[in-house]
Amino acid sequence: DEDSDFAGRVETINEDKLTLLDLSRERMMHRRAWDITPKNIYQAMALDALLDPDIDLVILTGAAGSGKTLLAMAAALEQTIEKGMFDKIIVTRNTPDIGESIGFLPGSEEEKMMPWLAAVTDTLEALHKHDHCT
Repeated sequence: DEDSDFAGRVETINEDKLTLLDLSRERMMHRRAWDITPKNIYQAMALDALLDPDIDLVILTGAAGSGKTLLAMAAALEQTIEKGMFDKIIVTRNTPDIGESIGFLPGSEEEKMMPWLAAVTDTLEALHKHDHCT
């Protein structure tokens, strides 16, 4: 709940016991990744999960423009470039339902896929807009 002071997640589930981990709403709202801070508690919880080394897979769902790609890419850059936790970043997306029709489009395969990759390339450009070349 956006107005609640508590934010937590299920840590363990036993037969008759559920253990919650208090995530500290205040701490999560001030967490940063690649100079990105969450705008609301939902983004904060997503970023917290993305940056948690004990969580192997995070699946984000939400409306277009809710920050899913931005948060995921910021967390990936933070953990790969800043912290050196990984060697590379692999970005995946659902493939568009284009079937055989891609062959009829003009241009190379890369040119044909650029509109589909726009969300990723736009996000990378936004995350690097303050970079300085030396």
